[in-house]
Amino acid sequence: MARTRTQTGTITTQKYDYETLRTKGESKIKKGGKGKGKGKGKEDSDKPRDQSPVPDFDHEPTPQPEPGKSNATGGNTYWPSVIFGEQEKEGLSALERADRLVIKWETILDEHKKHLPEAVPHIEAQLKEACTTRDKLKEDVTTGDEATPEKKQDKAVQERIETLLNGLKSSKNEQEKENIRGAIEAYRSGTIGFSKHFTLIWAGKVVDVADKYADFAIGRKERLDRYEKEHGPHWLWFESPLDAHPESKSKAMRCAVVERVASRSEFGLYYINQGFWKREREVTRMPQTGYGAGMKPVPQDPNNIGFITGPGGTVNCGPPGPKLTIRSLLDSGATYPSLYASDFRSLGVYPAFYPAQSLVELQTANGIITERIYEMHVELTAENGQSLVDPMDPVNPAYPLYIGGLTPVCLIGTDDSPPLDPNGLENGIRLSGIMPLLAAYISSTPSKNIILFGENRNDVLGAHKIPPVRRWMVGLSQDPSDRSHWVKFQDPMITFSHRRGLILDQDTGRGASTLTVNAGMGPLERSEVFDPRGDYLRTIAAGRPGGTIDPSVLNP
Repeated sequence: MARTRTQTGTITTQKYDYETLRTKGESKIKKGGKGKGKGKGKEDSDKPRDQSPVPDFDHEPTPQPEPGKSNATGGNTYWPSVIFGEQEKEGLSALERADRLVIKWETILDEHKKHLPEAVPHIEAQLKEACTTRDKLKEDVTTGDEATPEKKQDKAVQERIETLLNGLKSSKNEQEKENIRGAIEAYRSGTIGFSKHFTLIWAGKVVDVADKYADFAIGRKERLDRYEKEHGPHWLWFESPLDAHPESKSKAMRCAVVERVASRSEFGLYYINQGFWKREREVTRMPQTGYGAGMKPVPQDPNNIGFITGPGGTVNCGPPGPKLTIRSLLDSGATYPSLYASDFRSLGVYPAFYPAQSLVELQTANGIITERIYEMHVELTAENGQSLVDPMDPVNPAYPLYIGGLTPVCLIGTDDSPPLDPNGLENGIRLSGIMPLLAAYISSTPSKNIILFGENRNDVLGAHKIPPVRRWMVGLSQDPSDRSHWVKFQDPMITFSHRRGLILDQDTGRGASTLTVNAGMGPLERSEVFDPRGDYLRTIAAGRPGGTIDPSVLNP
């Protein structure tokens, strides 16, 4: 049963039919209730009421499963306390890993004996297999077959050199080749080792190191100007850390509304729009020709492809790049966005004229692959291609007027263009990368089949966007929820009340809010005011306007 409020303010009670929900994703109202509860009937409409128009609420009912079918686990809510694939804080030897697996299966066995005894025989077999593997490894250790950490590190360096040698063979650009040769020599000489930092290469020379990508992405123009002054015009190349946690290594696996694509499997995926823009001044300081202002491209020299110089030392880096919006699979398992070679050409990036910034090894379900990456401006865009930030009314004017920024983009090496299925439809594997999930506010509601991305929390919240008490189950409609009524709501002013009002987070204007701790407690009350448009963040104490206090008191 569910109670919903109508436009006139009356409360109606509905009973939902599961079969209709399952097949149509809609509610079916069953009539014939006893009508003896607190809710009023039709006679309520005769009473005076506020007749001002209110929006139609998107009150799709929460699916109600049939009796006896409410729990696919039969009411057994137990799950093991140990996790396979959990994040590891430090590396383990093969023997240490085998010991840990034995301990896991022993724990799982003990817990299943208490909570799910019918699975014990299978678990005992798994435990026996794990013990056999561990015992075999113990024998290998006594014979000296297990590799030492030093040998594993040397192997990682040699594998990277092999990757770079293969990249050198496939390179079509002389500047890119020069940088790759410099990286290979740096590994062989020990200048680059099994390190935890990025190594930056310019004109085939190691010129800098950085702890993280942001260290050389921020202030890029000033950095490249300095490299050009010290080492001459060239292109940037970087080597990623070899000593990195496996889970941190690259993988390929206004309000923007991302709709779910229906699938016969019932597990339809989400696709997202991103804007891509070639920005060569972020990666090079080579004098360039262009197709504008009366300049002509330098003729290609077949004997020196890629490093094509003309009068004044100009280099053809391809045509100026347009801004293009490209749809990709929303994929948090992919570190970088990935595009086809035809996409790169459309963006004005030609590998023969435009060197890559690095070669990366991508971990996929089918093993490790090596691809080139090119740094571009990548921006999250709405359904119509517009920016998520209103340039005339940004929430925080101090920030850039976009959601995104300089991002490595991976070149998919398998196909020049998206392959087609037998019906002539594109069947590509462009991936969004992790950036959309890092750069925007996000919300999603079970069974509504949409994900919302925005500049601020008000863009993705609201009674119409994230209604309460929803559940998903196989068989419900895969169609995105109707949004025609959203315009009636507009963005909400938000209040979060915690601990029965002792902690209040209240919007006071567009982008402005106040966080109050110990609200209503007199001298103990503390507030923190956020107002990006006023360009300040201040902490005040009750009774002492403008007084500053230790921000740590705000921690609940």
